[in-house]
Amino acid sequence: MLLSSSSLADFVTRVENMVIVDRQDRLLVDEIRQLQDSTKKKQDQVATDLKEIDGLQKQIEVQKVTLAQQKTQYDQMVAAAAASIDEQGSLAQQAATQRDAALGQKYQADQQTSDLNQKLQDAQAQYEQLAAELAAKSGLAVWTGRLVNWPVNGVITQGFGPTSFWGEPSAWYNGVWYPHFHNGLDIAAPMYTPIVAPAAGRVVTVGKPYLAWGDSAEIVIIAHGGNFSTLYGHLDDSARPPVVSVGQWVRAGQIIGYVGMTGWTTGPHLHFMTIVDGHAQDPLAYLPPR
Repeated sequence: MLLSSSSLADFVTRVENMVIVDRQDRLLVDEIRQLQDSTKKKQDQVATDLKEIDGLQKQIEVQKVTLAQQKTQYDQMVAAAAASIDEQGSLAQQAATQRDAALGQKYQADQQTSDLNQKLQDAQAQYEQLAAELAAKSGLAVWTGRLVNWPVNGVITQGFGPTSFWGEPSAWYNGVWYPHFHNGLDIAAPMYTPIVAPAAGRVVTVGKPYLAWGDSAEIVIIAHGGNFSTLYGHLDDSARPPVVSVGQWVRAGQIIGYVGMTGWTTGPHLHFMTIVDGHAQDPLAYLPPR
């Protein structure tokens, strides 16, 4: 620099310029280094942010999968609830239909029971007149005794007198008009239970006297006197038919037949009547105490 200078002043000027350039270079180097440091920090921060972003993206993906599973489960629950509601509605409709059908069947059963009771009581009302006529023709003396034993052991399912059974015929009894009346005792007993004569007497009827009118009940009537007779209805007529015949004399306790279900009846039982002076009377007034 000295040799190339044209003068000492030129040399000094050059030296000063060199010092200035060096100082500027140092400043630029420092600035560059600061910029590099700053850039490095920013790059590190960016790398950290990228890692956080990547982590967040992974969390989002996991959450998406979880939400998708939850949505699937929710859709399934909604579908199941809808199906259950439809099923309940269908069951309710079926129940309503079945209830209506049951009510209809009950109404039909009530009607059939009413018709059966009507036919049964109509037939039993004829038994009273028939028994009275046959006893009067038996040639026996007036009977003043009492029955010795019960015709069959069993539960009384319907007593003598006014009854609440709908559909039964009306009748006068002791000067009073009753809308429904039963003229004997219904005694329930198992099929083929032996039936015995409650007192000595003569058999005046065996068979089905009103079969022509649709009554297929097998009956036996025993006259104990010209004014007193007993009647036994619904006896069996197939496996164990009556073992007595018309005109036969029977003693108290002798088997005359067996419990059955002939005629209009809903179960095996004996319809037992006592006919005194032409009218049905309460058998309990003539039977011995149990």
